[in-house]
Amino acid sequence: MASEHTRENGDVLIRVEGLTKTYAQKPVFSRHEFLIYALQSVDLTIPRRSRFGLVGESGSGKSTLALCIALLETCTGGKMWFDGRAVDKFMESDLSDFRRRVQIVLQDTAGGLNPRMSAQEIIAEPMQIHRTGTAREIRKRTGELMGDVGLPAAWLDRRPRELSGGERQRLAIARALALSPDFLILDEALAGLDLLAQAHIITLLKQLQEQRGLTYLFISHDLRFMLEVATEIAILDAGKIVEQGHPKDLITNARHARTRALFEAIPGRTLKLHSAAGATP
Repeated sequence: MASEHTRENGDVLIRVEGLTKTYAQKPVFSRHEFLIYALQSVDLTIPRRSRFGLVGESGSGKSTLALCIALLETCTGGKMWFDGRAVDKFMESDLSDFRRRVQIVLQDTAGGLNPRMSAQEIIAEPMQIHRTGTAREIRKRTGELMGDVGLPAAWLDRRPRELSGGERQRLAIARALALSPDFLILDEALAGLDLLAQAHIITLLKQLQEQRGLTYLFISHDLRFMLEVATEIAILDAGKIVEQGHPKDLITNARHARTRALFEAIPGRTLKLHSAAGATP
């Protein structure tokens, strides 16, 4: 948990305490409901301008936590603060500002990008919804964003099907950046790409962070990937954070059985301390 001194210095962007999410399920031929605990009293602090990694197996609650943090799911219990302000105290205008400042990039770009829209229309849509400029200003901004993510501005009229997987992910990132957010949630955003495309996107994300002061929440089942990109890693198991620390600390001193199991699942298991070299802030 962040100290009062840390919060006062503005070093924390996201803080959640006791976050719980349950789902009621009623079996067939039964009168009684029972609760499924997707998240169980999660405490999490994400420093500003960090690359925070959340790792867990399928069903561990990773995506549910991301949706709760993005306010796309309603929490059953607990509290959250964004930029020092309690989210449960937000007014309608505060929520609108939150939606602008927090964006999500998903794994399934093929399903997440409208195939009938051009790259220009996809990037421009958030700006049009939030009315951030004139049609000419938005058109100019979309071209700039294409360049920022390494796509030619001449491709503005292309449809998602005309792009490779890595190019579609760059387009999704450009769309997420359209409203100049502070915080990007990347939910398995690189999982469908080959290793070369992943490396290029990781380099791009680090460059964008340096240029824009972004804070990232990476979500993945792949601990090896997270050791390369994250400045801090939390391990989620059955809705609970069971271990958290700097990548180098986890490599040398993994304490929880789930963390050790994730290490065991890394192909080759040839990790050395320099594996986390890219994870220094």
